[in-house]
Amino acid sequence: MKNNKILVWVVGVLAGQLNLSGLANVFRGTTLGDSGYVYLVDASGNLLYNSNPEGSSLQANLRTIPLVTKFLSSGGALADLRQSTYMSFWEKEVVAVAAPLRITPDYPWLLVVEWPTADANQVIATLQSRFILFLAAIFALIVLFSVFLANRI
Repeated sequence: MKNNKILVWVVGVLAGQLNLSGLANVFRGTTLGDSGYVYLVDASGNLLYNSNPEGSSLQANLRTIPLVTKFLSSGGALADLRQSTYMSFWEKEVVAVAAPLRITPDYPWLLVVEWPTADANQVIATLQSRFILFLAAIFALIVLFSVFLANRI
């Protein structure tokens, strides 16, 4: 302090640039089922990266998507991370879930995973039919084994 004034010296300034081109490769190769995709949205709702082949070069603002709307209205936090179903930006009914990513405290991103319901339901139907087939096979084995044991008595 000099004469009741605080002296401040600027010692240096640091600037940097972060290359995120590696993220594009990660997103480009990511799928969920046959037609599910992921995308990354910034704190303004702008699409940063996505794995959807229909929108790979698309520059869009996704603030109308329900999960993105919740994210933006909460200031970058998502209290409700439950799965939801809605019409996506690409006009498909999807099952979706999202997770906020804190790159910096003032600049959050949102990772959204969307899976078209037709594709998701197909996987569930396949699992269901395989489970039923497995149960039928177990039941047939139990019947055969009990007939075998009954004939031995």
